[in-house]
Amino acid sequence: MQNKITERLAKLSKELNKSIDIVKFEKQNEEYAGAIIELSGVLTRYRLAKVTPKKVGLFVAFWEKDSQNKNKPYDLDRSPDYLMIEVEEEKNRGLFLFDQSVLKTKGIYSTANSKGKMAIRVYPEWSHDLNKQATQTQKWQLNYFNSFTIK
Repeated sequence: MQNKITERLAKLSKELNKSIDIVKFEKQNEEYAGAIIELSGVLTRYRLAKVTPKKVGLFVAFWEKDSQNKNKPYDLDRSPDYLMIEVEEEKNRGLFLFDQSVLKTKGIYSTANSKGKMAIRVYPEWSHDLNKQATQTQKWQLNYFNSFTIK
């Protein structure tokens, strides 16, 4: 699996014309190509979201084990500067690049005031026919989204 992640990130580096260096693989999230990378020198958590058959949007998990070996959301204070989520659906492809500020505001990473989340659904610009909550989520997420065509 690590070879596939390495190949995918090398391709992405070339397409974005930015350096991507793998700092470490996050084995607990390898199903989502989990890794910590340096994106042009900036520490970033990377995931590849998955298409799910019955719901619009793509699903992605990001969590770690606590001292009792239980799954828990990532803590904001110990996380990289960004969370990058790559999405691919048919001929559509893109990246969400969330900074720590929005991850805190939206309660995605845990803080003293927020439990955090271990997974989210992302809605790229090509996701349509969304319910009210998904539409609201897509609206803020698109501020952090960049689309590009598969070559």
